Amino acid sequence: MGPDGEVTVTDLEPRWAASRSRPAHVRLLRHDIVRDPLPGRDYDLVHARLVLLHLPERLSVLRRLVSALRPGGWLVLEEFDCGWTPVLAAFSCAPSTSLPSAR
Repeated sequence: MGPDGEVTVTDLEPRWAASRSRPAHVRLLRHDIVRDPLPGRDYDLVHARLVLLHLPERLSVLRRLVSALRPGGWLVLEEFDCGWTPVLAAFSCAPSTSLPSAR
């Protein structure tokens, strides 16, 4: 990130980060990725960690995340492999809500 870069951090409940100090170029927003309008467009990078796993609306949210990217932007998703443990598979990754295979 260059000297004019900005970082937008969003969370449904941002109390975890509100009390921490952060640089002036980092803004923290309360945001519901399922219901609220996106806080911007033309992002160079969108990063979501352990988000889609919990959402029945994961495919529509994925489309929204992709739409927030500028041409050539990067989408980085970090999610558990629910097939690895039956506990996660039973509660969070029902086949009816799984994302299409990237293979």
